Amino acid sequence: MKYIAAFLLFSLIGCKPKMPPDFSIVGDFDVDTYNSQTGIFTRYYVMKPLAVVKMELTADEKQELFDYCEKIDFFSFPSEFQCDTLHPGGIIPSSSIEIQIRANGIIKGSRTSTYCDTKLQMEKEKKLYLLYDKLWNMIEKKAAYKSIPPADVIRL
Repeated sequence: MKYIAAFLLFSLIGCKPKMPPDFSIVGDFDVDTYNSQTGIFTRYYVMKPLAVVKMELTADEKQELFDYCEKIDFFSFPSEFQCDTLHPGGIIPSSSIEIQIRANGIIKGSRTSTYCDTKLQMEKEKKLYLLYDKLWNMIEKKAAYKSIPPADVIRL
């Protein structure tokens, strides 16, 4: 019985897809952008020059992001989440996020905004926001991020 349990455990561990060596993530969050391939975080300001800092993700952080992308099937996401025109309403001015993933030589991006409340694929859009949250939480913990001034953009 112990051997069967050990075999099943090793089988499950072996099923996890391996992160490809070219895996990278780019996040564009209105006034902030991050590119894990270059390790560059950029913040744009209205009243002063932009801030650029070097900020690397750890191998574990990249693996966590890759695993989540696999779990949510990121490569099946639309390039842009479309508004459901039967349910108008949204926030103006709106904000947007865009995530771009590179893996196995394939580059895929997906974008959404708060311009409308109801999207045609809301469940997938929620997963895009969760991916954004994972990446943003990793960024906020970095010393390089903490060293730059806050954004001077006022959101209404």
